[in-house]
Amino acid sequence: MTHLTEQQVLDEAVPAGSRQHAGHLGVCQDCRLRVAAMANLAAAGHVMAAESLVDVTVPAFDRVRSALPLRTPPLRIPPLRTPEPARRANLQDQVRLAGVLVLAQLRLLPAALVPVSVIGFAAAVLLAVSLPPGRLSVQVFGAVVALVVLTGALSTYSHRRDPRAEPLFSMPVSPATVFVCRLVGVLGIDLTLGVLCSVAVRLFGGSDSLADTLSSWFGQALLASGIALVFAVGRSPALGAVLSLGTWALGSASSMPATTVLPLRSVMSALWTTSPWVLVLAVALVVLSVLQMRMPRVAAQSP
Repeated sequence: MTHLTEQQVLDEAVPAGSRQHAGHLGVCQDCRLRVAAMANLAAAGHVMAAESLVDVTVPAFDRVRSALPLRTPPLRIPPLRTPEPARRANLQDQVRLAGVLVLAQLRLLPAALVPVSVIGFAAAVLLAVSLPPGRLSVQVFGAVVALVVLTGALSTYSHRRDPRAEPLFSMPVSPATVFVCRLVGVLGIDLTLGVLCSVAVRLFGGSDSLADTLSSWFGQALLASGIALVFAVGRSPALGAVLSLGTWALGSASSMPATTVLPLRSVMSALWTTSPWVLVLAVALVVLSVLQMRMPRVAAQSP
């Protein structure tokens, strides 16, 4: 049996078709299906052509606004009550996820950071123990520990061409959350090691007071880290490094006993301490750097 050609199928499918092949269509199922499919396609084409000729007019904004209700009743959604076991399970999952994210961010840090930090903390302890117990040994220990903590803080953010910066903006969680996990991991480890080293200095006779040893670096390290992070995220890592290292140098020098003629010594001595207002300022700077991570355009500027 000879089937209809494409042109014959098209002639039969149009509404005003020739109908010359009605007999063949009555006995050939394949051709009937082809004609029916072509007819549906032609009908759809006519509908699309008709719709394209319709003149679509966008109403004026005043007309749309006048049609809106003056006051929309607030949508009240009843709070969902999660069973206590489910809440505990959700909290455990969130803590587990945060731990995994912190560990993942620690793996992205420079490989040299760990040995450099260990050497820095060890040098701080050895210097404090080798010097006669007193203010000088405590201040030297605090200056070295603050520098080590500042180095760790500077390693948490780099320029946008660094591959370590990509996870901040390519993960399913917000860049601020990823940055917080990175900060928690680095600063948490450094501060813990600093406390342990302070205890070691006190035990080995390098200091007469553990409180004085802790106060010689804790607030200073957080303040320098906050300055570094704010300017590194907001402007460039190079600017953050320069300003924070400059603050560390002036602050450490002002705390030494033999620097009474140093310019701005009184101001830097008041700033380079572990006082409540210094801690508040340092935490505020760290929080500000985290908030800046919500603005990728500012955070991704090249140095």
